[in-house]
Amino acid sequence: MIRITPRRQLLDRMRTVVSDRSSLATAQSGTQDPPDAVVQWLGNLMALNGVPFNYLVADEGILPSESIRFFQVDPNWIYALVEGATSLGRSSSTMQAHDAVHAAALHAAGARAARALRRPALQPDTTPAPLTGFLLRSAVVSGWPGLEIAGYDAQNNLLPLFRMDRLSPTILLYMVTGALALVNIYEPPEGLHFGVELTGGKQPRYVTVPAGTTGVVPGDEIPDTPAQKISSRGPGVIKINQLANGLSGALAAKNANNDPNTGAARPFTSAEFAVQMVEGTQSVVFVNTAPPAQKSV
Repeated sequence: MIRITPRRQLLDRMRTVVSDRSSLATAQSGTQDPPDAVVQWLGNLMALNGVPFNYLVADEGILPSESIRFFQVDPNWIYALVEGATSLGRSSSTMQAHDAVHAAALHAAGARAARALRRPALQPDTTPAPLTGFLLRSAVVSGWPGLEIAGYDAQNNLLPLFRMDRLSPTILLYMVTGALALVNIYEPPEGLHFGVELTGGKQPRYVTVPAGTTGVVPGDEIPDTPAQKISSRGPGVIKINQLANGLSGALAAKNANNDPNTGAARPFTSAEFAVQMVEGTQSVVFVNTAPPAQKSV
């Protein structure tokens, strides 16, 4: 916890500055660098760290349950935020004059500290990109804590991550450097598994691609082939033998498990069955229909 300087000590320090001509000249010139602790604190504030949630979302109706809201950080709002933070303890005209002299340098130093927090800090100080992102309020945030997110601009370029935090068990804040146009939310890659859709069945996949077939590779779903229905022996237990026989027959009908050299039918073993059963990670894509313009902030 940072201890706030008692007012008596602050007033004594101000009297010393006013009585000492050299100290007064330095203070009035605005050339004195602000303390590192202050700069780092302001940098975090400009990155919205420590800002109360009701300042970010003024009304609960703006972010209802199971919703996503895109945003762009307004530099004027950030400026007002810093001005409010630096006005704490300002209780005299002398302090006000002192703050006015140092305001520009303090804002600039805080902005540099905020940009240094970006991961990675790809943008030079002279051409900063806008900060954009989204707030997601959903049971998915707590139900899938290992979710991964990738943000892209309108040209489908991956944007560098600036901040990704869970503000509550069901609210996620995600920010990138650049104009966010599309976001892909997906399960972690280690979530690769075997599985079926009980209602939709299992769509057969190519194990080998028949000669003369173009545009597909082994593992792609076979078009114009009905999904194999899933029969259950009880809750959570499916009839594996029946499913395997159905998939084997579907492959044979499409020559999708033949030897690529001789064209002869190959046996349907556990390896071929594994190709059919593998399930990739699920992903959801959201598109920002009105992405912000690329402008400096």
